[in-house]
Amino acid sequence: HRAGAGLLRIMTLAPELPGAAAVIREGSRRGVIMSAGHSEASAADVARAALDGGLRHVTHVFNAMAPLHHRHETILNAALAIDRLSCSFIYDRAHVSVGSAVLLLKAKPPGQAVLVSDAVAAMGMADGELKCDGETYVIRNGQVRVKKNGRLAGSATSLLEGVRRLAEDLAIPPRAALDLATRAPARLLGLEGKLGVLKPGAAADLVLFAKDLDVRMTFVGGELTHGNHR
Repeated sequence: HRAGAGLLRIMTLAPELPGAAAVIREGSRRGVIMSAGHSEASAADVARAALDGGLRHVTHVFNAMAPLHHRHETILNAALAIDRLSCSFIYDRAHVSVGSAVLLLKAKPPGQAVLVSDAVAAMGMADGELKCDGETYVIRNGQVRVKKNGRLAGSATSLLEGVRRLAEDLAIPPRAALDLATRAPARLLGLEGKLGVLKPGAAADLVLFAKDLDVRMTFVGGELTHGNHR
């Protein structure tokens, strides 16, 4: 946190690993949002970290974690059941099924589900191959997979496209889908009232959409950066 000059806002770790409890407590003490993810933790591990250490969040819920179990409760059981834990989730029609997204939104209180993109360097690229970090990836239909083993390794889909797909697949109002990608992350980061809302005193970072969520204009700091006023 000190090395990052206070810029470290969120940290993901597996709460079952040795020493994780101390890291969670220290990060929480310093104002870092401590998140569980890439984990095989039990529900008890997660509950203990949330109650005793200040764990607040679960990273890309459903992905890279032990699955839901009806007897041997896992990190996923805890993520869905503990209201104080917010959960980020990826919706690109590859990482999470429609039913899983419905389950998450039914389980979490309002504002506790946060839509994220998992977009990597391939975002916006056409289908094909990408060589990056010594690895070859295959891009197809917005999915990014490691060529040698087919493992899902990110997404080429933007956050806005995730909003569009979520609204379409779950038949929820566009405003509700947009809130998951705007108001919810602002709330998680302690920026509620400054970002994700349109009101006096908030940041003038705005996107004007048509009814089909097509972008018409974008403003950053009150300045028009995309589109025109006509």
